[in-house]
Amino acid sequence: MLDTTRPTPDGEWVTACEAAFADFLEGPSFAAFIVDAPDGAGLASCAVGTYAPRSPSSTSESPFHGEIHSVATDPAWRRRGYGRAVVTATMQWLAGQGCSSVRLNASPSTPSSASAPFPHQP
Repeated sequence: MLDTTRPTPDGEWVTACEAAFADFLEGPSFAAFIVDAPDGAGLASCAVGTYAPRSPSSTSESPFHGEIHSVATDPAWRRRGYGRAVVTATMQWLAGQGCSSVRLNASPSTPSSASAPFPHQP
């Protein structure tokens, strides 16, 4: 996401993705959390949270399940707690929406995933 060595995406799907993202932001079940780069040159870190209805179970009557997506930290700003800050903010927002469970979607190679408060499940 923040890899500047890759070419900038283009094509019709980019426009469709931008439109979908704008629609999601207007809805109540989607939020994005960011840390601005300290030098003012864009983002240092970001995370997106979404939630959806779930059926009550014997262990939880909570109406929602949350997911955390698109966690990224610019390599120039890693090891400063920014990734943890956006994940924590996203988790707090999801809990405030009534989510009793949250899944973090991250690759095993993500540097901060080893210290995140989630068990690794391949």
